[in-house]
Amino acid sequence: MIVKVKLRYESKRLTINAGILGVTGYTGQALVRLLIEHPVFDLTKIFSTSYHGNYGDLIPEFRTADLPLVDMYDASKCGDLDVIFLAVPHTKGMGIVQELMALHESLKIVDLSADFRLSNVSMYESYYNVSHTFVDALERFVYGLPELNRAYIKPAQFVANPGCFATCIQLTLLPL
Repeated sequence: MIVKVKLRYESKRLTINAGILGVTGYTGQALVRLLIEHPVFDLTKIFSTSYHGNYGDLIPEFRTADLPLVDMYDASKCGDLDVIFLAVPHTKGMGIVQELMALHESLKIVDLSADFRLSNVSMYESYYNVSHTFVDALERFVYGLPELNRAYIKPAQFVANPGCFATCIQLTLLPL
């Protein structure tokens, strides 16, 4: 005799207050698309360094989306966020991360630029041909490729998102 047991899973709905800095660029727009549909993230703040106003006026695709106004970035406005995603150009995240870490001890930061992908400063400066201005933070960031670092990413406060080419290459080689 087979007995079917119907399991009922109930949990408290976890909501993560998220913000994005750099919503006017391609990466920021893609991130807005992902987070407004996400069941856990509540996109409560969107920032830009160059635009202030209604996001739908800037990006017509989002005219009907229920989004907060785009605010000019100021690190002091991030106190009520659980996580902030940095979709800023390469080299811009270093100063922003330094400022955020100084003001908000528990804020999680996900950097989508290349600024914190390499923990070795010599390698970073060699590859990117630029001096790193916040070397002390390099080792605090976890390389955010879940297929390689899932156990380290989950509890991490700081995550460096891998680039698309690096992800493609690493995932291709991973089975080997």
